[in-house]
Amino acid sequence: MGGRRQRHVRAPAGREARTTIEAFGGTADLSWHGAEGGWWWIGQGADGTPGEAGEDTTYDTKEEVAAMVGAFLQQHCGCR
Repeated sequence: MGGRRQRHVRAPAGREARTTIEAFGGTADLSWHGAEGGWWWIGQGADGTPGEAGEDTTYDTKEEVAAMVGAFLQQHCGCR
């Protein structure tokens, strides 16, 4: 996962700290980063394109990061 150090942190109450989304032939891992106060993602599109939220980017909700991941995976589905 690049230079980003992974730590075990607590997700907001009632939330899992990690989840995987598989869509459009690609996959992405979503994880809660308590120290940064938000959700982060890293994945790979079906066309082989890697992607991530970026070092300085976190999302406030799991739904928000899932929407960004969905858009990335759709854009890199390799189905054009």
